[in-house]
Amino acid sequence: MNKIAIVAGATGLVGSELVKLLLQDDDYQQVKIIGRKSIGIDHAKIEELLVDFDQLDNYQDFFVGATEAFCCLGTTTKKMGKEGLTKVDFTYCHAFAQLAAKANVAQFLIISSIGASADSRYHYSRVKARIEDAVKKLPFKSIHILRPSLLVGNRNEVRIMEDLGRVFSAAFNSFIPAKYKSIKVKTVAVFMQKIAKKQLPGQFTYESNQIRKIAVSKFDYEKFSEYTEYKDL
Repeated sequence: MNKIAIVAGATGLVGSELVKLLLQDDDYQQVKIIGRKSIGIDHAKIEELLVDFDQLDNYQDFFVGATEAFCCLGTTTKKMGKEGLTKVDFTYCHAFAQLAAKANVAQFLIISSIGASADSRYHYSRVKARIEDAVKKLPFKSIHILRPSLLVGNRNEVRIMEDLGRVFSAAFNSFIPAKYKSIKVKTVAVFMQKIAKKQLPGQFTYESNQIRKIAVSKFDYEKFSEYTEYKDL
């Protein structure tokens, strides 16, 4: 029990699942939560700090001692508009990463998205590519970038296009290439938890089909291949 995690976006789909896993993990003595609102969990390991992300520089001290930083922040263009999406998915994520780097956090893990590309026709995908590039320039020992496909989980809000996407994905799942199949939020959270344990030096990017190649009891990054059997939790 010598690891300390700091999590941003802990009230979101993946972030909330990740926090549950970290609290159950004996390797972590503390889980620091930084966010706009409380996650509503009372646990001896949790240290929670409510912040104004526009003033994130004021909270540098909260990052001291953390060994891993998990960035699960994210929104949509429909909810926040293009400027709002850029602020959350790039500006806030970048500020979080910069403070983690200044505090000498060894590992940084961030959720990006399938299709992230500076050349994409979609604003969302271009923003994801920007934050990926920005994070890669920071002096972390390990950087893990996850690019999940359509996330399947219980949201507290209605997203019509995503709901339609899940229906389509379920109906035609057997015909969809592995990279583009929908993925359960718990699968992404478990991947983040387990890949952090590897403490692999360097920069790594995982497409959705790689993220899905995990099992509950066994995880072997070295043996990953396109033909690896997987279990979507």
